[in-house]
Amino acid sequence: MIPVDANILAYYFIESPFTDLARQVFAKDKEWVVPPLWRHELISILLKIARQGSQSEADLLTIWENANALVEGNEQEVDMRQAFHLAIQHSVSSYDAQYLALAQMLGIPLVTEDRKLRRAAPNLTVSMQDLLNKSE
Repeated sequence: MIPVDANILAYYFIESPFTDLARQVFAKDKEWVVPPLWRHELISILLKIARQGSQSEADLLTIWENANALVEGNEQEVDMRQAFHLAIQHSVSSYDAQYLALAQMLGIPLVTEDRKLRRAAPNLTVSMQDLLNKSE
């Protein structure tokens, strides 16, 4: 089980410099766990791409459906009071704090490529490369 943020899901499905790493992380553990917030964040990412015109609406909606299938049954509510506390403690957004609360609840570091978030909460986060290096 690996808690991931919405960007990791996006990297898995949308070709980028991080796609290969995201797919390696998935190969390591196919049980990706997310808070309900992931839906809002991923749809926002997909809308940004749609507005840039780099992928068709149909392709982006397919990514949306595939992402939903990938995390089906692995969406977990977080304690918003804990997220609030973590947002204050680590000086992060309420959105990032929800991912941190999930990681803390599970006792497993959040996989994220958000360097600012990793610096703010190094004990609750890990990069994809660091996660993969740990398993070697």
